Amino acid sequence: MLTLQKDAARLQQQLQAATEASQTAASHVAEQLKQLDVDRQRLEEELSAFTPLVSPHVL
Repeated sequence: MLTLQKDAARLQQQLQAATEASQTAASHVAEQLKQLDVDRQRLEEELSAFTPLVSPHVL
C-alpha cells in the first residue's frame, strides 16, 4: 500500500508540473500572437506609406 501512495504522490507532482508547464507555454504563445499582430499592423502601415512611392505599373 505504501508503494501505491508513493506512486500516487509522484504522479500528482508530475501532473502539477506538467500543468504549470502547459500554462506557461500557453502564456508564451499568447504573447507571441500579440507581438505578431503588432508586427503585422506595423508592416501594413509601412506598406501603405511606401505604396505611393512606387509607380502603378510596377504593382
